[in-house]
Amino acid sequence: MPNLLDSLQKKDMGHLRIVAGLWGLELDSTEADSAAEELSASLLDFEAVRETMEILSADARAALLSLVAAGGKMEWVSFARKFGEIREMGEAKRDRERPHLKPISPAENLFYRALLAKAFFNADKGAQEFAYIPEDLFEIIDEEMKEAMVETGRKVVEPLGRLATPVEKAFEIPASDHILDDATTYLAALRLGKTDWKFDPQLTALLTTAELLKKGAPQAEKIKSFLEASRIDALKTLVDAWQVSQTFDELRLLPGILCEGEWKNQPLVTREFLFDLVNSVPQNKWWSIPAFVRNIKEKFPDYQRPAGDYDSWFIKRESDGQFLRGFAYWDQVDGALIKYFIQTLHWLGMADLASPEAGKEATAFRIEVESQSLDLRPRL
Repeated sequence: MPNLLDSLQKKDMGHLRIVAGLWGLELDSTEADSAAEELSASLLDFEAVRETMEILSADARAALLSLVAAGGKMEWVSFARKFGEIREMGEAKRDRERPHLKPISPAENLFYRALLAKAFFNADKGAQEFAYIPEDLFEIIDEEMKEAMVETGRKVVEPLGRLATPVEKAFEIPASDHILDDATTYLAALRLGKTDWKFDPQLTALLTTAELLKKGAPQAEKIKSFLEASRIDALKTLVDAWQVSQTFDELRLLPGILCEGEWKNQPLVTREFLFDLVNSVPQNKWWSIPAFVRNIKEKFPDYQRPAGDYDSWFIKRESDGQFLRGFAYWDQVDGALIKYFIQTLHWLGMADLASPEAGKEATAFRIEVESQSLDLRPRL
């Protein structure tokens, strides 16, 4: 990515003065080239970056965080869909209307602070326009955000969604440790060589992640320790293995879809992000699943697709072979994955579920960390 000076050197003197003003600076230079150098030197300062980030609006900060999570750049189409456009205007109109004082979007807010720039880069589909953070500035912002995440325990301050309605939480499905019984039965069937056993892909993946299976074969010593452990310790073994696994891929285990091709996703990164969102939900409160999913779609639609890529992942619906490509299928893929993640928390005894009535899809979940020996903090 271009550095800050390269990005600023493309701007006129009026734009540079706007940037300086928003950072609380005054420029001594009167020529654009020298002013860009002066401004770049002043902005590449940890304390200045920290102060500027602290006064950003919540939506501008969310836009910046999204860019940081994507490695500093994102296709403009995807970024603008979430965080708005930047109005195109000449110098005279800009100086007259002063858009930096009343930005129409988080994107415009960041743009006039030089925290965001636009440029064309080569991509798999040819030259594409990207939103990006200048590279040297990105390094400072990334470090600053890492420190902030450590200080806050990686916890999202404002929970997404809302409390569940009486209808959504009408029929409660308490969490349990029944997965241990399923695992024991499954391992016994494998040991007896029952080839006609109907294997559960999710359970197979989990037992492989916990090193109880290796290439489908039971691991005697590991299994012996697992079976001899107390139920809470045995369950903790499965939970701990799942939380840090880079091979347990919820997307490829999602019922009803098939993933084809050589593309790769990042299940651990996605899982950690969803953990952060779940950790922000009030404990011991029933929380609406539909509202939770809807808010993630509104604020973090690309949570598992850092580059906002909805075309190169070949995913199709199992029932009819329909390819689910494009943002139009977000609910069937990305939204369904969030629900599957919550179901997995329940499966591992970490969350209660509820639905309008027996046999209906879960519409609420509840985290009761205080009453359990397990917790939801990613073990990284």
